[in-house]
Amino acid sequence: MIIYLENFFRTGYFGEITLGATKQSVLDYLGPADSDNLMGDIGASLLYGCYELFFYNNDTLHYIQNDSYCADNPLTYQFCNSRFGIDTWFFNETLQDIYSIMQLLKKCNIDFQLIDYHARPVLKTHTGIHIDFVEDTNELGIKPLNAFFYSAD
Repeated sequence: MIIYLENFFRTGYFGEITLGATKQSVLDYLGPADSDNLMGDIGASLLYGCYELFFYNNDTLHYIQNDSYCADNPLTYQFCNSRFGIDTWFFNETLQDIYSIMQLLKKCNIDFQLIDYHARPVLKTHTGIHIDFVEDTNELGIKPLNAFFYSAD
C-alpha cells in the first residue's frame, strides 16, 4: 500500500487514517511501528521512520507530523516497510522554500493560506495541515522547507 502525501494534504487522510482514529485502528492499518512510545499521562506516539503520530489521553489520534525533514537526508522523508510506503511528493532532495511550495499547491488545486504562526510565515491548507519552514535564511538566501504537522487543535 502507498500513502500519498499529496492526497493527505488535499483530504486530511493519511491513507485511511485521520485525526480521531484510535491507536489500535492505526496499528491495524499501518502495522507495527518502528517505535511505540508511552508518554506518561500525556498519551503515546507511534513512529514510522520520521513520521510521528501522537495519541492523547483518550487514545485517539491528535497529531501527525514530520518535523525532521532535511533535503540532504532521504531517511528524513522516505519510508517503506512490509505494510506500506510513502509517496513523499514535495518532500524530496530538492531544496524548497515557501514560494516554491505555494506554486505547487496552486498547481495541484490545494487551497491554502499564508498565516502567521508564532511570528513566522507558515502555509496552512484548507484541511488544516501546516507546512513549516526553517526560521533562519540559509547561505542561498532562502528559508527552506522544514516540516508539516496536522493537529486537532
